[in-house]
Amino acid sequence: MKLLEEEELSENSREFLGKIRDQMEKNDFLMQSMVKMSRLEAGILQIRKENKKFYEQSGGELSQAASGRYYMDFKQKAYDEKRAGCFYRKYGAWKAADAFFYS
Repeated sequence: MKLLEEEELSENSREFLGKIRDQMEKNDFLMQSMVKMSRLEAGILQIRKENKKFYEQSGGELSQAASGRYYMDFKQKAYDEKRAGCFYRKYGAWKAADAFFYS
């Protein structure tokens, strides 16, 4: 991918390259999710539940975003989480969803 990015490409080629990169990132996310699910099923990974208040869980990230230290795209995150929820429901993986996010 880096070699392709260094070459002078047409606008269409750059757009296509961006789409390929996006799909590779999605595939990577799915593969990591599947590995974590298999570890959960094999007993290698344990679910640890904790009761935390919302601010304790996300306060640092939200305060940094509000101060301008970094940008968070909440709309994209909500869209991605919605799509992930559809994936979990479709493939019956909702039981392992917490394992992915809390491991």
